[in-house]
Amino acid sequence: YSASHIITDTASRLWDDEIAKSETINPRQIVTQILVQSNETICQYIRDRFADKNPMSSECMGSTALVAIIEDGIMTLASIGDSRAYVVRRNSMSCITRDHNLFTVGIINGLPVEMCAGHPHAGSLVQCLGYYNEEEEDDVLSFDIYQLKLMPGDTIMLTTDGILDYIA
Repeated sequence: YSASHIITDTASRLWDDEIAKSETINPRQIVTQILVQSNETICQYIRDRFADKNPMSSECMGSTALVAIIEDGIMTLASIGDSRAYVVRRNSMSCITRDHNLFTVGIINGLPVEMCAGHPHAGSLVQCLGYYNEEEEDDVLSFDIYQLKLMPGDTIMLTTDGILDYIA
């Protein structure tokens, strides 16, 4: 059983048990609920199976995630980790999401690109599902939510975290 299986199982269960039966939906609430419940389940799985080994949660299992729902021509997308979402519109492709890794955090904090790119752990995640810190009571799951009005002819591409290595 993997973290990515937990995410897809959680999304499927929530859709079947709650969302599909609702008369109205709140896309932001749905994508948030899927990520939060997935993270709770992954963290519980880690505690149940690995607690006696006393590892850091990141040493056991985790996952990046993209969760999207389209309602009334607007895509609501939640993103954590370094899986990416792109929109192709009128022969131009734009990245919708930003990576949650040391490289991106360094750039956001004003470090030179050369320093960030040359760091031996530049691709290491700073946010993903499955991370928890039992010593920090206020340790909360952090992810990005995007909303994009879709236009006729748009193509949305949701990618895994390994797509750049594959394309390169």
